[in-house]
Amino acid sequence: MTDVLPNTGTIARRTKAGGRRIPSGVPMAGATRAAADPPRVLHVMDKLSVGGSSIAGPARLMSYYLAQRAPGNCVVLLCSLRREDSAKDFLTHAGVDVVCLDRGKYDLRILSDLQRLAARWRPSLLHLHGYASWTFGRIVGRQRGIPVVLQEHFVDDRVPLVQQAADWALRRQQQFAIAVSGPARDFMFERRYLADTPVEIVWNAVPSEAIAREAARADTAHLRKSLGIPARAPVVGIVARLSEEKGHEYFLDIGARVAAARPDAHFVIVGDGPRHAITETYAARLGLGGRTHFAGYQDNVVPWLSLFSVNVMTSRREGFPAVPLESLAAGTPVVMTDLDVFRGVYTHERDVLKIPSGNADAAADAVLRLLQDEDLVARLAENARQLMDACSVESIVPKYAEIYRRLLRQGSAA
Repeated sequence: MTDVLPNTGTIARRTKAGGRRIPSGVPMAGATRAAADPPRVLHVMDKLSVGGSSIAGPARLMSYYLAQRAPGNCVVLLCSLRREDSAKDFLTHAGVDVVCLDRGKYDLRILSDLQRLAARWRPSLLHLHGYASWTFGRIVGRQRGIPVVLQEHFVDDRVPLVQQAADWALRRQQQFAIAVSGPARDFMFERRYLADTPVEIVWNAVPSEAIAREAARADTAHLRKSLGIPARAPVVGIVARLSEEKGHEYFLDIGARVAAARPDAHFVIVGDGPRHAITETYAARLGLGGRTHFAGYQDNVVPWLSLFSVNVMTSRREGFPAVPLESLAAGTPVVMTDLDVFRGVYTHERDVLKIPSGNADAAADAVLRLLQDEDLVARLAENARQLMDACSVESIVPKYAEIYRRLLRQGSAA
């Protein structure tokens, strides 16, 4: 690893002084397993989509990590606790085996579902993502003697009381944990009671080389024509679900200031969500209605990132989103809010420009710098190459493989 990633790969431990049948598409493991058989990793995820409308970030990352080659050549199955939706189709199309349990958020039948799934599929290891997955998955791991890996993708300021109680009761029922960032690791220690569990930071990753190739051949002229954007007009864009925490009103406040200096600029919003109407109304109120284009949810964001002159990320809180990495891989400069989760990953004035949350004047200045200074854009792109090497799927997937190998060795020696 290069020195651009000082925290990635480090392990931290803080110590104190009624049932449903599993869908028939799930293969049944043999009664016994030969020593040479590949390990079987069951990923359990609370949900694949957000609001039933688009694929969630962690699930999208699974499509990157699992589609071509699973870590350590494991056999992998992804189980969602919710119903089938378009996100399952997306993952299946990417080559990921998925089963959905069709259960609600607090449905206690999830436990018996997972028990039956574990009995049928016989995983060597459980990799758990999300509140309910952590709770029920740890119980199943304990019951069946299966090693458990927990992964935290987000820092939640509002952990439900019922989840806090479950986390406390099950605080020693896992062998290992993964955090996608330093703040996520601290959150696991301080709010999710993992003080006695080794936690390794493994940053998210994207297939950077594949994204760069796709970006190079993207038909951005067609996208411009479809939206009615002139050929040489600068495009300032955002890729994010239209929800409160993503800060689309802040994006439009920035856009209004950019438009005052660059009347030829257009603004593109890629994503869907519950605040679509609110955001559209706000754009009209700022006088940006004719130059703000809502592209909706896109399975493939790479052509849209290629269209952007600048990609702006105005989130109020995040886990470790893939979009900035995808944008840099596509060759598009990034302006992002200076959140704790990005510190130690992205460096202001080195590979991105960071902006304060809520200061639209300063943020607009950053965007305008990138629209006007080709040398700055080139310098950021050159410096981003080292970051992209470190955050490529090729660099990160072996980290998961090594974690799995260590846990499986420990399990076989127990």
